[in-house]
Amino acid sequence: AMLQKLGIQGLIPEVTLAKELANQIMNPTISLMLNPGESNLELFEADIPQNMDGKSVAEAVRDPGISILAIFDGGKFTLPKPADTLKAGARAVVVSTNGKRVLP
Repeated sequence: AMLQKLGIQGLIPEVTLAKELANQIMNPTISLMLNPGESNLELFEADIPQNMDGKSVAEAVRDPGISILAIFDGGKFTLPKPADTLKAGARAVVVSTNGKRVLP
């Protein structure tokens, strides 16, 4: 009852396992990419810091080992282009190939 009040679904191990197996079958390359034992890619979330506000994606992210995959702002996801302007406080989905888990 408490979990329902908090809006949390209980985990059913069989359903969770079935979903994971289905995902691995339908998207084997993505599953491999997200497996830390098989890939050097790491996905993480980060808030766009104040020092990046108003800068283009290309200006703000110069590290070749880091790419912003998506921006979540105002309840919507966008796929940023290099010329798009960043907004402090928006949430970024980032991929890193160099082990860094912060935006530069």
